[in-house]
Amino acid sequence: MKAGDVCKCIADFNGELSGELILQRNDIVQIHQVIDKLWLEGEGGGGIGRFPASIVVKTDIPSNLQTDSIYVAVADFFPLQDGDLPLTRGSYFNAV
Repeated sequence: MKAGDVCKCIADFNGELSGELILQRNDIVQIHQVIDKLWLEGEGGGGIGRFPASIVVKTDIPSNLQTDSIYVAVADFFPLQDGDLPLTRGSYFNAV
């Protein structure tokens, strides 16, 4: 993995030290820096910080999405009205 890659969490991480992220399974994280082979720094889970490289896998953004306006659902959303889009946490979508 390298800076700029988008990753998906495959396990929870409850950062306990200052500067560590708190991440949940299926969170999406963008890597800012590779610290070493065990630790990464990135943005996700509502913050910026360090996390173990072992809890994320690189994910590809679906090619059918326009890369200038991609969003990631941070929580499940169940439609309340006709026309609402159901979302699953961690899924990608374009806003129109």
